[in-house]
Amino acid sequence: MESRGVGYDSWFSCLGCDSGFGNALAKLLSCTGLKVYACCLDGNSDGAKQLRGLSRNIEVLQLDITSDQNVQRIARMIEQRKEEGAYGEKGREKEYLFV
Repeated sequence: MESRGVGYDSWFSCLGCDSGFGNALAKLLSCTGLKVYACCLDGNSDGAKQLRGLSRNIEVLQLDITSDQNVQRIARMIEQRKEEGAYGEKGREKEYLFV
């Protein structure tokens, strides 16, 4: 049976990255070499700006989880990028979600 562990072709989606636990988790995952979607309510918050300048492994996304339209837009964008192979070998990327 093939191992399905976390690898460097994995993208993590972290919510609440403007500050606090989400921000700290995005930094931690990025420092270990993993790639992170850091979802922030305010894309111009101090936390979002800090994450943008921290690592190429972090992509900051503005996301209001109370808006179904906003959540669907971000989900479509991520799916489209996966299909285009933007994150490594096409079809091999994995996604994990932390709330």
